[in-house]
Amino acid sequence: KYEHEGIAKHGAKMVNAVSTTAVPKITCIIGASYGAGNYGMCGRAYDPRMLYMWPNAKIAVMGGEQAAGVLTQ
Repeated sequence: KYEHEGIAKHGAKMVNAVSTTAVPKITCIIGASYGAGNYGMCGRAYDPRMLYMWPNAKIAVMGGEQAAGVLTQ
């Protein structure tokens, strides 16, 4: 469904815009940041100047449910 709506194409535009900007990047993670969304929203891979995280925030390559699904296949 999401591929049909072009979410990957539009997400790639966002990643391209964030990665090519020449301004200081400041990231604030309040809840959870997993996978491609982490890249799209200026996660650790973009080396932001400041990365603030709420005390109970979570950051990972993929969420627990997705990881369990991959490991059981």
